[in-house]
Amino acid sequence: MGLRICLLSLLLCSLCLSCQGEKVTVTVRVVTTSAETDDPFVCATLDWWPPTKCDCKMCPWGNSSILNLDLDNPILLNAVKAFNPLRIRLGGSLQNQVLYNIRNSTEKCDNFRLCSKGLFGFSNGYLTTERWDKINEFLLKAGAVGTFGLNALYGKQEPTNSMNTLWTGAWRPTNADQFIQYTISKGYKIDSWEFGNELSGNGVGARVEANQYARDMILLKEILTELYKNTSMQAKILGPGGFFDQKWFAEFLATTGPNVVDAVTHHVYNLGAGLNPELLYKMQDPHLLRNTAQIYKDIERTIRSFGPWSSTWVSESGSAYNSGGREVSHGFVNSFWYLDQLGMSSTHNHKVYCRQTLIGGNYGLLNTTTMVPNPDYYSALLFHRLMGKDVLTTTHNGPPSLRAYSHCSTGNKTGSNGITILLINLSNSTSVDIAIAADLNLYAPMTMSLKTKSRVPREEYHLTLKDGNLKSTTMLLNGCPLQLTAAGDIPPLEPKLVDDSLPLIVGPSSIAFMGLITFLLPILLCNLCSSVLGDDVCLSAGGEKVTVTIKGARTIANTDDPFVCATLDWWPPTKCDYKMCPWGSSSILNLDLDNPILLKAVQAFNPLRLRLGGSLQNRLLYNVRNSTPECKPFERSTSGLFGFTEGCLEMERWDKVNEFIVKSGAVVTFGLNALYGRKKPSKDPNDTLWTGAWGSTNAYQFIQYTISKGYKVDSWEFGNELSGLGIKARVEPYQYGKDMILLKQLFKELYKNTSMQAKLLGPGGFFNQTWYTRFLQSSGENVVDAITHHIYNLGPGNGSNLSDKMQDPFYLYNVAQIYSDIQVAAQSFPWASVWMSESGGAYNSGGKESHNFANSFWYLDQLGMTSTFNHMVFCRQSLIGGNYGLLNTTTMVPNPDYYSALLFHRLMGPGVLAITHDGNPYLRAYSHCSREKPGITLLLINLSNSTSVDVSVVNDMNLHAPQDAKEESSVDSQRRQREEYHLSVEDGYINTTTILLNGCPLEVTSTGDIPPLDPVLADSSSPLKVAPLSITFAVVRDFKVPACN
Repeated sequence: MGLRICLLSLLLCSLCLSCQGEKVTVTVRVVTTSAETDDPFVCATLDWWPPTKCDCKMCPWGNSSILNLDLDNPILLNAVKAFNPLRIRLGGSLQNQVLYNIRNSTEKCDNFRLCSKGLFGFSNGYLTTERWDKINEFLLKAGAVGTFGLNALYGKQEPTNSMNTLWTGAWRPTNADQFIQYTISKGYKIDSWEFGNELSGNGVGARVEANQYARDMILLKEILTELYKNTSMQAKILGPGGFFDQKWFAEFLATTGPNVVDAVTHHVYNLGAGLNPELLYKMQDPHLLRNTAQIYKDIERTIRSFGPWSSTWVSESGSAYNSGGREVSHGFVNSFWYLDQLGMSSTHNHKVYCRQTLIGGNYGLLNTTTMVPNPDYYSALLFHRLMGKDVLTTTHNGPPSLRAYSHCSTGNKTGSNGITILLINLSNSTSVDIAIAADLNLYAPMTMSLKTKSRVPREEYHLTLKDGNLKSTTMLLNGCPLQLTAAGDIPPLEPKLVDDSLPLIVGPSSIAFMGLITFLLPILLCNLCSSVLGDDVCLSAGGEKVTVTIKGARTIANTDDPFVCATLDWWPPTKCDYKMCPWGSSSILNLDLDNPILLKAVQAFNPLRLRLGGSLQNRLLYNVRNSTPECKPFERSTSGLFGFTEGCLEMERWDKVNEFIVKSGAVVTFGLNALYGRKKPSKDPNDTLWTGAWGSTNAYQFIQYTISKGYKVDSWEFGNELSGLGIKARVEPYQYGKDMILLKQLFKELYKNTSMQAKLLGPGGFFNQTWYTRFLQSSGENVVDAITHHIYNLGPGNGSNLSDKMQDPFYLYNVAQIYSDIQVAAQSFPWASVWMSESGGAYNSGGKESHNFANSFWYLDQLGMTSTFNHMVFCRQSLIGGNYGLLNTTTMVPNPDYYSALLFHRLMGPGVLAITHDGNPYLRAYSHCSREKPGITLLLINLSNSTSVDVSVVNDMNLHAPQDAKEESSVDSQRRQREEYHLSVEDGYINTTTILLNGCPLEVTSTGDIPPLDPVLADSSSPLKVAPLSITFAVVRDFKVPACN
């Protein structure tokens, strides 16, 4: 009877509100997920604070510490078990003062005592093995996943000045080693170990320099590897568990390097202090809530640039710091902030979100005294049970007070899949009347309910206030109070089932989870395509009509000619990564330059730009007039940079290289040694800074010899990957700028009596805005002709999901921010253009997939994208060598990317056009003026593995509304043939080295010649069809645009 009254009251309330609700359409993009979380994503912390922890005369921690919490309390156990599983992070501010009493290794074993001289006003604390046993017994009973925070200050030197918070010296691992060893010996399963708490950047109470922190993490990784090597268990290593500071985090990741940090953890307290009287209003302010997104974006970008091998966690967040806000942080209103944070962080690819706290402080999910759940507990439990790992892009056309997120469902009461939408209405006066649209990217977004064949009810969970009190600790679910049962069990969280044809009403100051089963979701397919949805909808997924719009009034950028470039590197055969040694005889020093396939492959471009350089160029000597008596190639050396000795280039070999260049018609860029003459860093392996001025003698002799022989080098690039934090070595920007000035002066002297001129490029490293700006300021005007940078945006070559990244439009597009940033930076120094002087997709020699057809998705997208951002040249690593060579390292037979590069070079002219389309994000589109006039060339990349596209091209002259090209006067009726080049694979298998052009395999001829690349001709008035997992170049001659005249 009580349940009927609850449901009736909610129904009557909904009917009333619908009369005055604001109509809003929520659109969910269902073609692809935008991010993925871990399972479990929801996490809560247990902290170390003792009962004497007080803030603003409030002492809200009680007996909630890891050391004194009543782990036998049945309410606590049931609350954790209900998640099945909940991740629990054991840690917090005092963890850097915790000693582990293993085998009575500590003399005293007192809990934290008030101590004015201690960190945070407390003495050290001690964890006994008996208490640790009890904790692990609880974790096992509760089915929880444990993350433990280690003391990262143990053994470090404490600052002597109270105003100085920097702890110095190396971490001493003895106590942690004993503790982890004990944990493993008892069979306790700790999922992950987090190193330290809030020591990053300026720290909270204490801080550690990024370089030292990284060295300590490397040591911890070595310890974990050793301790776990003979066990079936494995544990992740996390860090630094502090507030995000871009410079600190970047330096930390660059120093640790790959395969050390499994997850980068950071903390968020975005609402300020707990005593702030405005806290209640902040939790309802959509603009303030949204501001946190910038932090998530910044850390996402930093990890992508400096640590793509790591995932991202929020390992502590409690809205308001200093124990949270009294009467607010445990009230209903806090769920507005909390659920918004869960939704927002998941969209920014955060794998885990740890709430401060499970119990303790004012922000506990459970009441500190009674352990009865607060409203946020139920919010967390519903999010965990309903919102699956796969995150969907969600937008709406309503007011900012409506917050909306959606995930693929974890499963629902009917046992079907679908999606779950989280809707948070922050308005205290306006309800919203929601219509849901599925953006299938097949046509304009449609409301799902119009396409259902049979009615399946949706599941609704409405969370509302009790008595309109935002501070209430009682939450209503579908009108009924959520309360523990008489036995102390968590109550069932049942949805109300609603006919999906009825409007969804979200009342003022309320939250709704909505499970949609009858939702067209290509990602999941939902097992409903024929049973629930009309067959016409299922069948329509086979094709998509797309309009591509070209803005033809002017070009948006111009490339150099040649724009396409490939590298030859210095790596010897002994260069190995991941137990693979894929370089063979591809080095500049040993490559067979007489091979006819190699020669013809380069000649086919007429011309191809070749960049001669790479990591080892900064260790290369030029043996001019026997200046280097023992001129040897690179050899393995554990003490050498990158594990190799210095190498040497004989002039006989340089003569041979130039003979090949002349024969092949290539344009050459040569990378010079920029470390010559500098002072090496100290013996500390983590010190990578090379100091002092560059020694120009050897380079001067080499350039002089080159000019004397009449060899034409188009440009000289100074150094390789020494910018910013560098790769194994770095140089300060001001010194680098001075050295470039010196090199420019040498050029003027050496080239003054010749008809040749050469450009000066640099720094050839990964873009770091501060470093690049200072470098360009230091070098000054008319020194650097082109600013060069490198990109490896797919992560390490051994990444398990490399092919997925190559087909993920959102992942591919992320790199555009770097191109935009460097373009903006370069605008302040307009005398220099911008080049991409090295990019191979995946670093460390590339991946197994890097020479397959799949890589052309990434490669051609990069060629198209960089050209739109005014990059003059794009150098692919490599022409030959590694896993990413355009040519096979052994046979020199072209890989698929070779043909992709050759077609781009032959068809796409220097003039770049603005292009847009109204299709799904899996279609990537670029357009240039055709290399051979008249007309334009389109590059269309279809990343979808199931949907073909029918493309119509529109000419937007920027003079009036876009008009269809076939109806415009710009079309010459005498020319109706379109040239099409369709690149595809057999049977949809993209990890193949065989590429088809218009259905025919591309293979070198019996004489080693590159095969002709002939188009098929099509009526230009007909739609252009691009099949799934294929690439199309289309030359439209009868498409007149002023920009291409």
